[in-house]
Amino acid sequence: MKNQNSKFKITLFILAIILTVCLLVSETFAAEKTILKLNLKPGQKYNRVITIDENISHSVMDRQMDITHTKKVGLEFEVKDVDEKGIASVRVIYRTLQEKTSSTAGSME
Repeated sequence: MKNQNSKFKITLFILAIILTVCLLVSETFAAEKTILKLNLKPGQKYNRVITIDENISHSVMDRQMDITHTKKVGLEFEVKDVDEKGIASVRVIYRTLQEKTSSTAGSME
């Protein structure tokens, strides 16, 4: 019984040390600040495609209608100028626009 009690105390001591080390490490990393910002430069271009999928279900005159709608937009961002405060002037161009709707009544693109 005394041997088990001794092992239990050693196990608790080791767990306490591990917990203390974890807390110290987590506080060290939590104290560091991370600054998120874009380092934009004039002339840089970025392209993005945004897709929105919608599933709509509603009832019209006691008739169930299920509609699937997909919209896809292609955008180009061009950095024109960046001032001394880091505020950028950006030209946005819509490159593509696609829409597709499907329902019980038919579909259209």
